[in-house]
Amino acid sequence: MADHRLRVALAGNPNCGKTTIFNRLTGGHQRVGNYSGVTVERVTGICKLSDGHQVEIVDLPGIYSLSNGSPEERVAFSELISGKIDLVVDVVDSGNAQRNLYLTTQLAELGIPMVIDFNMIDDAEEAGLQFDFLKFSSFFGARIVKTVGSTGFGIQELRGELHRAATGDAPGLPIAPKFGPLTEDAIAQLEVKISEKMPASLGAVPLRCVAVKLLENDPHLCGLQEFSELAPTVRRWQDAISARNGIGIDALIADFRYGVVAGACREAITIRNDNRRR
Repeated sequence: MADHRLRVALAGNPNCGKTTIFNRLTGGHQRVGNYSGVTVERVTGICKLSDGHQVEIVDLPGIYSLSNGSPEERVAFSELISGKIDLVVDVVDSGNAQRNLYLTTQLAELGIPMVIDFNMIDDAEEAGLQFDFLKFSSFFGARIVKTVGSTGFGIQELRGELHRAATGDAPGLPIAPKFGPLTEDAIAQLEVKISEKMPASLGAVPLRCVAVKLLENDPHLCGLQEFSELAPTVRRWQDAISARNGIGIDALIADFRYGVVAGACREAITIRNDNRRR
């Protein structure tokens, strides 16, 4: 990557401490503007590493999901699928991991290397939470760091992950969740049809991600002219999946994502006995 400045997106829920991490990484080397057509702020900065490498950091708006239901979600999704992001740092509030990691399951579908930053780890540990980060790494297929943005704890380790990625040692792709046999059949068949219609603007997005988004009735992707002919096929699959499972496809996919997160947290987070008693 000697001729390419690494571009890193910081993603996370509101109030996860993401902007504090951004400020720690970039110092005063920041630019603030607005995304075209919306009032959502666009904040970028440069992280200067010790050996002269420079990494561009994009501080995405705080979001709970990539459902394209709000201006912040649309902006974040558009930035992530632009093909210009080399690495995602997913900032998680350690004390609210189960809620925060829902976004992680969606980020994993984008086909972008990812590092998960368990931030505010001090507050979580003081509350009696104990983490097995090796298990978390195996569940999500991502490298893990732990930080305290307010004190700077762990920032050097996070910088080390950026340096590894900038020098050609980016983490592998994260593990995307599965959604059950019938839904997986629908995704596989839709991928074939999507490959024939894929607009250039989505060239960096995995076919699987597009298929899932269409099944979820994502307003942005469903509104693209290129996919208008697929609408009847998508509806047939949605009806079949809903009839089989007794709930709508969007609720079913959300349930599977929450199941992945709940399973990971059940296996990888424990509570000290004294705190459990309280």
